[in-house]
Amino acid sequence: MTIAEFVAIMDAIDLPHVYYAFRENAAPKLPYFVWYFEGSENMPADDEVYVEILSPVLELYTSEKSFETEKQVETVLNNSGIFWNKTETYLDSEKMFQIFYELGDIHG
Repeated sequence: MTIAEFVAIMDAIDLPHVYYAFRENAAPKLPYFVWYFEGSENMPADDEVYVEILSPVLELYTSEKSFETEKQVETVLNNSGIFWNKTETYLDSEKMFQIFYELGDIHG
């Protein structure tokens, strides 16, 4: 999967979203998500990067626990063949839930 294909999948999730972070005081009403590439584990060959492998993350934010919204995200990921694992936390200072999705690697 290319980066452009991955971005198209993020766009297919019918929620407001942005790469990495919204500008200060510009976040939309909940729910929304941010996504970014946490890092890379590239494959070398002949002392250079042979295959670029990126590790994407998706962070879903909701005002209350919403299995329906999570299912919406997960259905798009599943239908796109993207493997995922998730963890959940409540951000007291922000009064919102954060669902953290670690997504399967993509090749840049």
